[in-house]
Amino acid sequence: MKILPPFLLSLLSYPALASEKSVTMLVPGPSLSLLQVSLSLVIVLLAIFMVAWLARRYMPGTATAGVVRIVGGVQLGNRERVVVLEIGEQWVMVGVTASQISALTTLPRQEISPTETGGAFSSHLKDRLSRWKNDHDAS
Repeated sequence: MKILPPFLLSLLSYPALASEKSVTMLVPGPSLSLLQVSLSLVIVLLAIFMVAWLARRYMPGTATAGVVRIVGGVQLGNRERVVVLEIGEQWVMVGVTASQISALTTLPRQEISPTETGGAFSSHLKDRLSRWKNDHDAS
């Protein structure tokens, strides 16, 4: 005769025990189910944000401070740009398209004052706005 393992005996004898004793079970209501789903969603969203934060902070190659710095650039078309990069003590002007990046020329590093970056356009815009405001205030 074979001897059954104890856990299998307990499974087989459970229906017999349940019929002899009254077993009361708590059935969760709709508010408890909604609370469980909401808490589960919050936990999953927090886990996603935590993984994204850790990946951004500790992944190699995503450091913002490095050898190359973008000095400026000009949009030439829908997908074409000219960008000036600072690498060490020189500037490299590159042309960027949808399919390639080409080095155009190299220049020695220069200092740019804040007034030179948008001087002509910004001064022209300020003059036009002040004249428009004076004209509307006078009338």
